[in-house]
Parts: sequence; structure tokens; C-alpha cells
Amino acid sequence: MMKAILDHVGIAVNDLQAALTFYRDTLGLEIDAPEEVVSQRVRAHFVPVGESSLELLEATAPDSPIARYLEKRGPGLHHITLRVEDIGAALAQLKARGARLIDDQPRPGAEGALVAFVHPSSAQGVLVELKQSSVDSRQSSVDPESPVVGTEFRESRVQRFALGDLELISVSDGFFRLDGGSMFGAVRRLSGPRKRRPTRAIGSRLPCGR
Repeated sequence: MMKAILDHVGIAVNDLQAALTFYRDTLGLEIDAPEEVVSQRVRAHFVPVGESSLELLEATAPDSPIARYLEKRGPGLHHITLRVEDIGAALAQLKARGARLIDDQPRPGAEGALVAFVHPSSAQGVLVELKQSSVDSRQSSVDPESPVVGTEFRESRVQRFALGDLELISVSDGFFRLDGGSMFGAVRRLSGPRKRRPTRAIGSRLPCGR
């Protein structure tokens, strides 16, 4: 059985400033830094609310899906997003049970996640988005030959993790099979002020590590 958690509720807005005035100034909620999803020609503004969040969706092009939605239906509720551990398995299960899918294969979404949409006709008129967070992407059963793996899903990420007196730094462009793959390393964390290294003379050779 597929396990899903409510991740966020998407809200289409045609007047971002008016939306920010309400959610930020009137309700007093914090607004995360905006993130542009180039493939969907949309700018997302996440508003954390407890364990879930609101996603204010602003069109960045007149022919984007959000722009067309606003033109047809006006601002308001656009979709709900359910977070799953394995989006590939979730899509296969829905398809096997006769659900109508907008996306047969996941595509890149905001926050470095993989997403796919279920048609409203299979969800009582509600557009449902499935989301697999970037942390779970390597364990997904997504088809490795899917275009999303080989081309579009190339958002670079830098992550830092504390491990005792070491700091683990991970730099990744998505999946290991992409050009550049992933790199990681560990450096010692300094608890006190850093010591300044002696300045090298211009033209001196740096060690190449070989």
C-alpha cells in the first residue's frame, strides 16, 4: 500500500504582492525565498505552516500552465501535493488501478524534487501532485532511461552535515549517472577562531594533491 504525507497546497496567484500582503503581513507567516522552476515557467514561494506548507505559484511566462489556469479559472486553489517515498512505484500502482495520469514519468519540480500529476478526473475534481523529495531520489524506482534522469534533472545541490568534529560536504548535480556525478569530502570543523595561513608569493606553485 502506498504511504503518502501531505506536503503542501498549491495556490495560483496573479497578484503576488497582494498575496504576500495577506499571508506575510496579515497572517504573519514567514515566506521562503522564491524558487523558479524553469521547465514549468513558474516561480514558487513556499510558506511553511507546521509540517506542511503553502505554495504560492506565480507564472513567469504567458503560455505557462499556471498562466493558462489563471486565465481560465482565476486565482485560488490549484493542487494538493502528497509526498511519497518512491514516486516510480506510486505511479505504477495508480496506473495499475486505473487512475488517469497527466505524467507517466516524473519530472523535475521545486526544491530539487521529482513530481508527477494525477488528472483531476480520477480525484474528484482535485489536481493531485505526487512528490518525491531529493533526499529519496537515489532510491527511486524511476525508469533509468526516463528523459528526466538523463537531461532535465540537473539541479546542483550543496549539502553540509556535522559529524562530530568533522563537516561532511556533498556537491551533487542530481543522479550519479550524470556528467560530473556527485562529489563529497570531509573537513575538520574549527571550534575556535580560524588561524590565518601564511600568504604565498605570487607565482609559487600550489600542491596538486598527487
